[in-house]
Amino acid sequence: MQLEAFLRLAMTVLAGTFAWVLIDRIKWFAGLEPDTKRLVSYAFSAAIAIVAYMGLIAIGAEPAPVGVATWINALFTVGTSSFGLATLLNTTALVKYRSDAK
Repeated sequence: MQLEAFLRLAMTVLAGTFAWVLIDRIKWFAGLEPDTKRLVSYAFSAAIAIVAYMGLIAIGAEPAPVGVATWINALFTVGTSSFGLATLLNTTALVKYRSDAK
């Protein structure tokens, strides 16, 4: 797999997957309530996707945005686009947690 392909994958599916795996591997985060863990996984997912996007810019696979507003828009879009899988994984865990609590 080429670096560009990996970075593009990391911006989407891998960001959510990595976020969910990391959150259960880091002791402090693993003990959080599922609702809080969901928010933290969103932040991890967005951070991973944004780092991957910056990597694509660094290798010249994506043009760098021009201007502050364009940067903000690009980073917001990349960050929020990565939540899908993290949301699905967290929702599955949340349903299990709530059904076990009954």
